[in-house]
Amino acid sequence: MIRRTTLVLVSFILYLAPTWGLAGNGPAGVVAAIDGQAKAVQVTQGNETYTPGMGFLLYAGDRLVVDAPGTRVQVSLFDGRAPLEINKDNAAIQGVITAGQEPPTQLENLLHWLAKRLPRKEKTTTAMLAIRGDGELTLAATGPGEQQIVAGKRDWVVAWHGGDKPYGVRLLRLEDGRLSVVSQLSGLNETRVVLPGVAALPGQYRLEVTDKMQQTNFALIVVPESLCPGLPSEIATAAFPAEFKNLLYIAWLQAKPGWKFEAMQQAAQASRTDPNAARILRAMEAGTGDFFK
Repeated sequence: MIRRTTLVLVSFILYLAPTWGLAGNGPAGVVAAIDGQAKAVQVTQGNETYTPGMGFLLYAGDRLVVDAPGTRVQVSLFDGRAPLEINKDNAAIQGVITAGQEPPTQLENLLHWLAKRLPRKEKTTTAMLAIRGDGELTLAATGPGEQQIVAGKRDWVVAWHGGDKPYGVRLLRLEDGRLSVVSQLSGLNETRVVLPGVAALPGQYRLEVTDKMQQTNFALIVVPESLCPGLPSEIATAAFPAEFKNLLYIAWLQAKPGWKFEAMQQAAQASRTDPNAARILRAMEAGTGDFFK
């Protein structure tokens, strides 16, 4: 049975013109599935050889080789061509990746973003948020004005930068002109925390982070799930697996004003089973996951 993995892309860039000068250098496709012996599959680009996993980006000129009989690799191409089914017998021809037609500008920008955040070779250590002292406290995945988030009970990820440990985090609800504490943690030494089992009812909230000398906060509006933007047609009609569309949706949502914090929570949920979602979550937490500054 072919195992599928979710892939990572960031938001549909509806306003970004192709000014990077990278046309033609972006990924041409991705390893969408491997059926059989994963170690029998290799990708060669120039003098470099890689053992790809599902979700591995392929560029024009890459050569995919399958050494074991019965092992099949499915490659999804980003320009709309039919997927490639590559095995030991046809790899000499099918395994040479070509660029095909020029991808749409929107997709091209997405793929360049993706290529920067999914390195071809994984580092041996997991990237962690660094403790930054002596700077102004800044909360991740926020923007001008209020952030909206869907009601319900779930863990919340909160990340920030600057300040000096120890830190404290409080989530407060505003009701009848009074603030009541919903969740709080103190004595924190890292710039990231998970507030467990937050039961958020529709209404107004405030999220606060403090250190020895500073406090930063932003307003949250908890809304019913029905008010969360739905899946846009660009994603709904795309010929991708449901898991892939879900990550596309998360990326699209974080680009919408007022929904960055909700998008980060959805990325956190997806990261429990998908390492590519975990990379996007780390980018959101580190402040590098957003095109729109």
